[in-house]
Amino acid sequence: FATPSLQDTAAVSLTESAFKVKSVMTAPLPLNGKRFLQLELLGNMNSALTDIIGARFMSDQCPQGLVIQDLSAGGLSTKEFLDTYGEAGDLFRAMGFDAAVLHFGANDIGEGSTAESFRANTERLIARIRSWSGKPDLPIILMSDPYRKGLTPAQETEYARYPGALRAIAASDPAVLVINSRRLMHDQGWKADQPTRLSEVLLDDVHYTPRGAIELAAEEMRVLLGPAP
Repeated sequence: FATPSLQDTAAVSLTESAFKVKSVMTAPLPLNGKRFLQLELLGNMNSALTDIIGARFMSDQCPQGLVIQDLSAGGLSTKEFLDTYGEAGDLFRAMGFDAAVLHFGANDIGEGSTAESFRANTERLIARIRSWSGKPDLPIILMSDPYRKGLTPAQETEYARYPGALRAIAASDPAVLVINSRRLMHDQGWKADQPTRLSEVLLDDVHYTPRGAIELAAEEMRVLLGPAP
């Protein structure tokens, strides 16, 4: 770490008899001629741990931008998410999210979900997240997973219907946006009949290589944010 240029003690106590999510805003952090900021967060009790859920940097002079808080867990399907996480309202309301991005599909088809059940589970997940946030019209961004290997021909046919299931959700909900990542990456050669290309973007049947993750994120952000001004 660099030599600290500012130190402060937050006037907030995490000592509670019951679980509670709290947040605090730091004093303005000086760049001191540096391009990037480093922030170290510490509790003051060795007898109790402090769980840091997330930290965000905001610019008062240039507030435009996009901050993504990753709350994902590897291997989840929409059904497993619904079965596992019944209540996270305190967290979502404390974080004050402006929107939620849902990126599912590859694990759902691995569990044998039809396009119809995938749509139904996604709609239930949207409703749950909105209830957690306390915002019935919280904007939702649905991104379909790209092509994956290891499926039977019947599963591949069903998996190809998933983007249409997501589009149907957006067609009936004006606060839902869909990005067809499957189609985006198909146009980049991420498909069954290009095994050499697949070896560049997939580590195994499902997981991305670093190159695959970067390419997927770049295409999705390009479509989401539109052309640069």
